[in-house]
Amino acid sequence: MSSGSSNAASWGQWMQAKLAPLQAAQEQAFAALTAEIQQSHDQLKNNLAAHGFDPPNDLEEWERLERLRKAISKLRAASEEGGAADHVLIVRGGSQSDPEYTLVLRFGTDDE
Repeated sequence: MSSGSSNAASWGQWMQAKLAPLQAAQEQAFAALTAEIQQSHDQLKNNLAAHGFDPPNDLEEWERLERLRKAISKLRAASEEGGAADHVLIVRGGSQSDPEYTLVLRFGTDDE
């Protein structure tokens, strides 16, 4: 029975020897990917800061504007689906930081 346990032990050692280079390569790839992600994050943060966006302070405002954009998008889709897009138009105005939306009636769309 000791020969079976020694075979299992030697097989385990053999398997570890075969997997060691793969594990080392995986660890190197993970480290490189982590560094690349950190670099991308830093570049994004710097680009945002260069354009006057301070992520921790402006995140709540950005989320509010994102919810507004999604709501307007859903309203546009619903108006198109319901046939109202032939009669109304949603117009965006204002600045990028302070957008305004107006619902405008279209004239002359009826076939008379």
